[in-house]
Amino acid sequence: MVLNIKRCVRWPSTVIMLIGFSWLLGGCHTALVPLKPAAIGPPWAASRQVSTTRCVRPIPKVGGARMKNDALATASPAADGTWIANLSNSTSQIVDIASYKQIFSQALHLVRRTGYRVSWSSYRLGIIVSRPRIGPEVLQWWRPDVTNGNSLMESTLNTFRRTIRLVIERLGKQRYRISLEVLVERRENPQGMVGAVAFNGISAFGGNILPLMASHAAPGVGGEYWYPAGHDPLLEKKLLKELLRRI
Repeated sequence: MVLNIKRCVRWPSTVIMLIGFSWLLGGCHTALVPLKPAAIGPPWAASRQVSTTRCVRPIPKVGGARMKNDALATASPAADGTWIANLSNSTSQIVDIASYKQIFSQALHLVRRTGYRVSWSSYRLGIIVSRPRIGPEVLQWWRPDVTNGNSLMESTLNTFRRTIRLVIERLGKQRYRISLEVLVERRENPQGMVGAVAFNGISAFGGNILPLMASHAAPGVGGEYWYPAGHDPLLEKKLLKELLRRI
């Protein structure tokens, strides 16, 4: 009896691939959480689901009044207005540490180690924002921003990009709140769109005496765009855990 060596070698790799894809497809569900609205206004305008946070940047008064210099101080409705934000859009942790510099430095290193580039940061305000980066696909399981197989499969079937936003708030002496949000945006690339109805003229009696100009949007292909799909709490917890381990 002669065995086909090539066929025997091919079978294990095929079985492994089928098991892998079955694991990815089985129970595949999104881990993204829809964003809840946030607004800026007086405290009495906030609903019960909205929490008032500390001001992370100054808000000017109406009428050309001066802005408050201490951006980390609690906002005052009479002076600067109050930031009203929904804290459920991010993952937060309160830490007791003497060195603010240590937190900010390790946060910058964390963003870069995860493979993201810093778009904007302010040591005084305690804010770090990364540039958007396309999410990892199935063949990029080794990336640091991978959380589980479901996220890999979801990023393979769709085009997502993620942006890291980290805010450090001073709560008191040697006490800080670290809030980390991973904003997820989905790319839409429409193949075409239906234009408006075109009116090219009339065929009734006297139509040639009173010509009408057709004004309509020509049909065509719309450009691609990104829209917020939610935030990624799994990646937020993973990054925050790594940051707390290093400070």
